[in-house]
Amino acid sequence: MFKQKKKTSPAIARNVGIAFAKGQYIAFCDCDDLFDKNKIIKQVYEMLNNKNAVLTYTDAVLMDGSGKVIGYAKTMEWDLKTWIKKRYITFSSIMTYRDAILKIGGFNNYYTASEDLDLLIRLAKIAPFKRIPELLTFHRIHPNSISAKKLKVLKNTVIILLNSGFIKQAFYELYK
Repeated sequence: MFKQKKKTSPAIARNVGIAFAKGQYIAFCDCDDLFDKNKIIKQVYEMLNNKNAVLTYTDAVLMDGSGKVIGYAKTMEWDLKTWIKKRYITFSSIMTYRDAILKIGGFNNYYTASEDLDLLIRLAKIAPFKRIPELLTFHRIHPNSISAKKLKVLKNTVIILLNSGFIKQAFYELYK
């Protein structure tokens, strides 16, 4: 296990973790989320059987801060146009290839929010994603979660992304 000495953005922390990783696969688990005991093996199996997929993702159980089930995030088969509009994949549910992340340059260290959106859009440009329609990820939703805090800066990040032309370019490529 590697622990950073100072607090950084999620993008920087994830890039450090990827740099230290030795395996072929990368699975992300945000600090307040959990994995089903079979999640990793099912995703590796799916990736081995779908050589053209660069990433797999699962459905998720939604929990409050105390662990009480409050809902389910049942995803649909991958479609970039829909994902950009609705953001339906729980990031802790994904598994991808370390080499694929390195190929696209990792997370953009500039972003303090929506770094996952940026990464997934760039990964989607190199290969399709594969859904595993099972509840294999447990995602916590509560006022003190990092995701809830990030929503406060999300509006400014989207404005920065729009000003940089990134999202505008992504939509242009989707709808041309």
